[in-house]
Amino acid sequence: MELTKNTRVRFDELTHRYLLLEEDGGMRLLKGVTTLMREHGLSPDYSGIDPEVLRRAAERGTAVHHLLEDYDGGKPVTDTPELKAYRRLKLNVIASEYLVSDNEMIASSIDKVIYVDESTVDLGDVTRWRGSCLSTNTCSRRRTPESGSGASTAST
Repeated sequence: MELTKNTRVRFDELTHRYLLLEEDGGMRLLKGVTTLMREHGLSPDYSGIDPEVLRRAAERGTAVHHLLEDYDGGKPVTDTPELKAYRRLKLNVIASEYLVSDNEMIASSIDKVIYVDESTVDLGDVTRWRGSCLSTNTCSRRRTPESGSGASTAST
């Protein structure tokens, strides 16, 4: 299964922003899904947590995401408890940090695109919790040949 790469949207890792290359060569800022969720009160409230704790958790989460992306890309990686937990999931990952966008307002990176069969991929969100435990929340998209439409299901 071949995935199409969006060549008009770039993710700036330093500023954590999505930029759309306009037809005239200019760049326009797109909203990420996390930002949209926060603006509409749909994200967790971390206001009572020490900023230093949040900073360390974000750094560790980013490191784990990079580790798993490198592992899925066939690069040499250090064996960690998170990597061991990830291997136990036995996922058939066909893309990591797969960028999607409507090329108008919104963009997001999907942690893992997981091959299930010829008509199904799962979209996985990797989460680190309780020390070194790792989980993947997935949403399946099944396409029926007769209708060309699909039904989505979510699982954890």
